[in-house]
Amino acid sequence: MKNFLLGLSFLLLIVFAGCKNEVTYKAGPATLAGSIVGAENQQLYIRKETINQNELDTILVSMNGSFSFTTNLNKPEYFTLFIGRDQLVIYMKPNDTVSFNADIQRFDEIKFSGNSSVYNDYLVKLTKNQGAYSASLQNIFRADEKIVSKSMDSVRAAHLADLEVLEKNFGKTDPIFITTEKNRILYYWGVNHLLFPLYHGYLNQIENYEPSPDFSAYMNELNLNDSSLLSIPEYRQFVSNFLSSKVNSYFYSDSLQVSQPSFTAYQLNMANTLFSDKNVKSYLAFRILKDHVLYDGVKDYDIIMPIFNELCLVEAFKAEIQNDLKDWELLKKGMPSNDFAGVNLKGDSIRLSDFTGKYVYVDVWATWCQPCLREIPFLLEMDETFKEKNIVFLGVSVDRDKDKWVERVEQGGLAGTQIYVGLSDELSGYYKISGIPRFMLFDKDGNILEVSADRPSSGVSRKLMNLEGL
Repeated sequence: MKNFLLGLSFLLLIVFAGCKNEVTYKAGPATLAGSIVGAENQQLYIRKETINQNELDTILVSMNGSFSFTTNLNKPEYFTLFIGRDQLVIYMKPNDTVSFNADIQRFDEIKFSGNSSVYNDYLVKLTKNQGAYSASLQNIFRADEKIVSKSMDSVRAAHLADLEVLEKNFGKTDPIFITTEKNRILYYWGVNHLLFPLYHGYLNQIENYEPSPDFSAYMNELNLNDSSLLSIPEYRQFVSNFLSSKVNSYFYSDSLQVSQPSFTAYQLNMANTLFSDKNVKSYLAFRILKDHVLYDGVKDYDIIMPIFNELCLVEAFKAEIQNDLKDWELLKKGMPSNDFAGVNLKGDSIRLSDFTGKYVYVDVWATWCQPCLREIPFLLEMDETFKEKNIVFLGVSVDRDKDKWVERVEQGGLAGTQIYVGLSDELSGYYKISGIPRFMLFDKDGNILEVSADRPSSGVSRKLMNLEGL
């Protein structure tokens, strides 16, 4: 990790060595201080914007609303301050104090003081403008492409104009800040260009909508392979979204799902194909695995880890993934299941172990979960296809409100055996269910085959057909 970051720092030095008003920095402490009305006796969180975003610190607000946070810096850095649901982007330099007084009810009216106030006042305005645009995204992206393009160009020009005013009117403008902000703006709009066809097609019910070459021309200004920009959140989001835009077709292609049975492996291979910068590949491989482990744990471990280890050159990234995987050791294929129980409509207790001798395909769902409900027709089809086979389909509700579950089950039209477990820790806690729907597959002896199995709509039937002794 150290060598990787040193490499990024070296690249940044190259970029900024030719900037006018070149500024050098002496390492030292940087302090963020102030007071927040409405946040008395609360705990705030602050994160330095690093590549893996692991550096999260706490700030205690006193009884009178005042706070202070000091960190040592070698160069200017961006931070994100989390105050309840609000987020504040802050720019701090070594040997500087950034301060503000605020009311938690009027957070976007903050005014800063200190040597870096001009930068942070600019960031407040930019964040407010971008937030307003994002809040209206559905209405904007529903419109005709030309109207959307004109809107995006206009807002982007306004953002760049604000930055130009700051650069011209502030005597000792930090060249690192100006260059970084230009890139933040550039890639913020790159992300929006990637989002537009998805939103526009969905909102207007247009299948496989593709924007015109004129709209997509903006993408020619963007560099997919510039690892010196990886410290910028907008760049990281852009390359991640670009990759996502190229792999989404997987979910609509039976041939792809047959030839590439692991979606995560497919993502990793596409990252290797689409990007040439080794450090960008390392970052994307890391992000892909972080998401995979969070939701799918050790699923397809033997397939994806060799690809990940080849693409990822950063030892700290590899170590973090291995640390995340430790929590899933008991959930690997072949490990004994953790028995859990629920009740059916009659109030009878039903346990996973009651089905020993049969394969069990578990559907963890809830009545409020729309993606769960969209799987029901596919589950019904599977139930019919496998009705003479040695497999049980077990629907497990994690609804908070049991009455909602009762009402839905009484309506009928659900597959297999239905039970209610609520928020039972022996299910959700043990099996690390952080999102639903979650599908799990157990063998005839009650051992784990997959704790994050493929969805019915994703062709899991093909795998079930190959189960031994089905």
